[in-house]
Order: sequence, then structure tokens, then C-alpha cells
Amino acid sequence: MLEIDGLESGYGGSRVLRGIALRVAEGESVALLGRNGMGKTTLLRSIMGLLPATRGEIRFTGQRLDGRRPEQVARSGIAFVPQGREIFAELTVEENLLLGAMGRGELGAAVPEEIYGRFPILKERRSQRGGTLSGGQQQQLAIGRALAGRPRLLLLDEPSEGLQPSIVIEVAEALKREAAEQGLTLITVEQNVDLALRVAERCLFIENGTLVAEAASAELRRDAALIHKHLAI
Repeated sequence: MLEIDGLESGYGGSRVLRGIALRVAEGESVALLGRNGMGKTTLLRSIMGLLPATRGEIRFTGQRLDGRRPEQVARSGIAFVPQGREIFAELTVEENLLLGAMGRGELGAAVPEEIYGRFPILKERRSQRGGTLSGGQQQQLAIGRALAGRPRLLLLDEPSEGLQPSIVIEVAEALKREAAEQGLTLITVEQNVDLALRVAERCLFIENGTLVAEAASAELRRDAALIHKHLAI
């Protein structure tokens, strides 16, 4: 589904990604792990078109994405939940979700009912301003807004940031159910190893803008050597 070859990208004159090569199959769930500043967020932003690729190719369902604007990438079937959530604090829960649904024009201006089924608290608080929600509820809103556009690929940047452990588990389980039931493909950048291993089938380790190792999540549960090596836990 997603194919990346020789991707280089960065900020200004600084090169962050150094020849990234990656394959993610349809319906697969992958976690990107690594220390801070290694290029994980840069990779997601490059896929989404928020940062231009200076070299290499990004293909999604066979079509080139590099060089496209973020709104064009979104319309191709990719959604992004950024670090820090970035919901619209002054808009209601329902208005935030409607913006996600409107991102795919053919869906019309309606929140898909399955979003409220997946996150019942959002239905309960649909008239409440997004900025008044708790951190965990805002994360659910950010994920719900992304899913409202019915993407085929969901990119998540640090979904556990600032959440208490019980909410982290709740978010992880919701993502697993969504992936299983909708055939959704997931790429998750995460520092919380527990969430990464819960959600992902395969973990990739990135250092200095290069993918340096990978392992099945089941293998990492049995032997955490790669986690200790690349995350310094």
C-alpha cells in the first residue's frame, strides 16, 4: 500500500531523513520507535506533504505522493493525527468531527455514526467546546476527526503523549479495533513502548534519519534487546 524509496527530507538546509526505504502492506499496523530527534515526526510530515521531499519517492496505492500538497494527500485516503492533537478548541466536538468528514467531499456534512460508537464520550459531549475536554478526550476527538474522513491509512504522532496509563490502554484498544474492523492501515510514532506493542504488528527503529532495525512486536515482547539498544531504556 505505502512504498517509500530513498526518501530525504528536512528543515531548511538541514537534512533529517537520509535515504528512508519502507514498505507497509494494506491493513498492517506499524510502529516507528527511536529516541527524540531521530526523524520519526519528520517522516510522517513528509508522507503527509507537510514537508517537501528533497529526494526519493513516496507511493500510496501505486500513485506518487511526493510533490503533492497536504490536502491532495488527504484526499488520496491518508489522515494525520499530529503530536499535540491540534483540535479546534473553540469549536464543539461535533464541529471538529464535521471538519474531518468534510475532508472527503463525497461523504457530505455528517459525522459517521461509527465514530460515536467507537468513542461514546464524544457523542455524550458533542455540543461541548473541544478546548474544555480532558487530555484523553481531546486525543479521542483528534483520532475521531481523522477517522471521520474514512481514511485507508492513518498516521499518528505520539498518541499517548500526556495521557494517564488507563487512557493509553483505552486509546490503544480503540485503534486495534478500528484497524481490525475497517481494514485500516496504521503507522504510529510512539515513545510509549507498551502502546506501540499493543497496536503494532511490526516495529521499526530509526536512528539519525535512517531505519536501522525492525522486529515483530511478538518478538520484542520476548526479547527487548532492540528496545534497550535503540531507546536506551
